[in-house]
Amino acid sequence: MAAASGLPSQVVGGGERIPVSAPGAGIGRTPNSSKRSIRWSKAFAEAFKAEKLLAQRTKRLPGLIRDELKALDVDEDTIEAIVTRVPEIGSESDRERGRAQEDKEGPLENRQLIFVGHNELRPLAEKLLTLYQDQGKQKWDKMKIGDITKALRASLPRSVDIAMFGRMTTSDAFEDIQAAVQVAHALSVNALAQEFDYFTAVDDISGESGAGMIGDVEYNSSTYYKYYNIHWEQLCENLGGDTEVARRAVLAFLDGSRLLGGGSDRRLMVKVKMRDLRQYSAGSLSREAAVKRVTVTER
Repeated sequence: MAAASGLPSQVVGGGERIPVSAPGAGIGRTPNSSKRSIRWSKAFAEAFKAEKLLAQRTKRLPGLIRDELKALDVDEDTIEAIVTRVPEIGSESDRERGRAQEDKEGPLENRQLIFVGHNELRPLAEKLLTLYQDQGKQKWDKMKIGDITKALRASLPRSVDIAMFGRMTTSDAFEDIQAAVQVAHALSVNALAQEFDYFTAVDDISGESGAGMIGDVEYNSSTYYKYYNIHWEQLCENLGGDTEVARRAVLAFLDGSRLLGGGSDRRLMVKVKMRDLRQYSAGSLSREAAVKRVTVTER
């Protein structure tokens, strides 16, 4: 898949802009990562959000468990006792570092991001509640987090994005999922030529004639080659054998990928793309097999 676009340089944590390159065939090329943008695309939301088939990647699992326990009409003291142990999930090898989150200002957080499906939250809260009631408060407080997570018995998440992109955690509370989709960095087919857009802005109220702000934006204009690989059998397995949801997932993925485009500086770069989706299938093929032959082109 190729896309013509004026793409600014990548934005990294903290908002710093840096020019990025991926040398190939003796010339500099520019890469563009797209997996999260596809997960958060309008196509995915329209296809699966209403059915709660999209997961959340978050450190704020304690807050999600708290909401589920409240929905179960659990008393506040029990909720607090359970939720204060949840930040330790994912830190089984270092209990004190997990417990240290309790002293942090703001919401309780886990030490690692956890990719969790909607269908996992209520069962997880119920299992934690049952374990707490079986053990009693004193034993609960003294239990090792590893013993707690092993007792929870992880289940398969029913989530399209986890099924496609996989999940890896260091906790027995969540089952690791082998990714069914590979998403390569989109690489420009042309040599990278980084440009700079110099700009100024005037303060409308100060009355001063000089610039109130001076800056520049790094950008480049490239045609991108995108490569995706979908393992159909693994995707179906990850979705518990639901081939209909798997079929819809592939089509939503293709829709999201063809409509993908960085928008951080769209107003500055006037970035517009013409897209075309072509689907090829043979009458003798099953619907699932036909999905494998879907081809997307952008021009």
